[in-house]
Amino acid sequence: MLGRTGGTMAEHNDPTSDDFVCVATLDSPTEAHLLKGVLEAVHLTPHLADEHMVRNYSLLSPALGGVRVLVPASEAAAAHRAIAEYESGAYRLDDEQDEHPAAEG
Repeated sequence: MLGRTGGTMAEHNDPTSDDFVCVATLDSPTEAHLLKGVLEAVHLTPHLADEHMVRNYSLLSPALGGVRVLVPASEAAAAHRAIAEYESGAYRLDDEQDEHPAAEG
């Protein structure tokens, strides 16, 4: 599991609005970029918030709540589905050991 995933920043938002909602928070900017890539791969438009603050001042991460992954409210349901699929291993590549057997020796 990548990290904490949460509800929306403002759960009262209209899903047809242009407001952004938080679909996940992660402790690591690297993990946040990985999740952003997963969401982009399913044609969503994620953005990261507080990434630079966490990267430059890692001790502030708990105070900031980590790096937030945001999507337009209209994409929130699809983002939650993609995150659940990712965390269940749906996007996992085949084990590289199958393609490149270890040298015996």
